[in-house]
Amino acid sequence: MGLSRSDLERLADDTYKGRILQSSVYCERCGYNLRTLPYVYTCPECGNEYNARPLKMKGIFLPHSTRMPVGDIAASAFSLGGALLFGINGIRSADTTRIVIAGMFLLMSLPFLWRAYRGLRRLAHTRAVARQIAMEEGE
Repeated sequence: MGLSRSDLERLADDTYKGRILQSSVYCERCGYNLRTLPYVYTCPECGNEYNARPLKMKGIFLPHSTRMPVGDIAASAFSLGGALLFGINGIRSADTTRIVIAGMFLLMSLPFLWRAYRGLRRLAHTRAVARQIAMEEGE
């Protein structure tokens, strides 16, 4: 009988349960410095649950993990451009096939637009938290 992944996670969390963070680690949501707090706890500033155990790092500010959603923005632009071109040509020539294709391109662009929007929001949040951390460390 082997241990499941959840059993291993629980054992690893129990190993770090009594330990205190010795270095500066920041809350993902508000940027609060979690140093001197337990590895597995909740942020006293905003209530965000975090796990600073190595290889877990859940709820911890990791600025390098957020990138510009270039692929989603490009896919959105491509599909919206296709919808625009087919739509204009379909309306000018009264061709329903082109209008239907334009609608398909438009529908295809929606998930890419949503992912690009979420990626940009996540990037803006990460930069705001990084600025807040920099201001607090500068004081």
